[in-house]
Amino acid sequence: MFDSSRAKTAGSQGGKSRSAAKKRAARNNGRAGGRQPTRTLAERLLGRKVRESERKTIAEAYGDLFEREKNQLETHFRVKALNDPLHTEQWRQANRKVPKDVQYAINRFKLAVRYHSRPLKQPKSYIVESQPCSAARRAAWEVKHRGSGLPCPPIRQKVHFEQMPHIEIFEWELRRGATLTVEDIMKIGGSRWTKRRAEGALAWLRGKSDQASDQAPEPK
Repeated sequence: MFDSSRAKTAGSQGGKSRSAAKKRAARNNGRAGGRQPTRTLAERLLGRKVRESERKTIAEAYGDLFEREKNQLETHFRVKALNDPLHTEQWRQANRKVPKDVQYAINRFKLAVRYHSRPLKQPKSYIVESQPCSAARRAAWEVKHRGSGLPCPPIRQKVHFEQMPHIEIFEWELRRGATLTVEDIMKIGGSRWTKRRAEGALAWLRGKSDQASDQAPEPK
């Protein structure tokens, strides 16, 4: 049966040990450049675990660094000869103390990862259009504001894409990987689909499709 207090005592005693075997192991680790890392270089730079789905984001962030900064990181962590330096455990620090210029490159890399990881703003599912005054509304306006010289203001109203004709067809086409353009929506959808409505709907549908792809579970 596991006894946490006994385990803590044993761990404390092991940490305080100054045996010959422990000194010998420390010297061997020192000659080899330290203990074998158990995490990748990307996880060392970010200070956390990295999911498989984050590889693209990390590659984009690393690409934002200057070549000088990449060279500093790869030289300090001794991964210049590797094809994939970020996702390897075969790295070693040149010095235990990280130089200021290398630390600056690490901070820049972490900021770039945070920038590329931010959630994209989902396009709106509607647009706002201005409709001219009807004859009845214009007459009521002129009675109420007689002598003011102010024209009847247009009516602003939302046009929801979900209520537009054939929107289900357009969404299905995008889900199956078809190439859909503004001209296609205007041609298939009919006269209610103006160019502005088609542009807004296409951006909204693409945003929904991308969000659904990002939220899909990773294959095991």
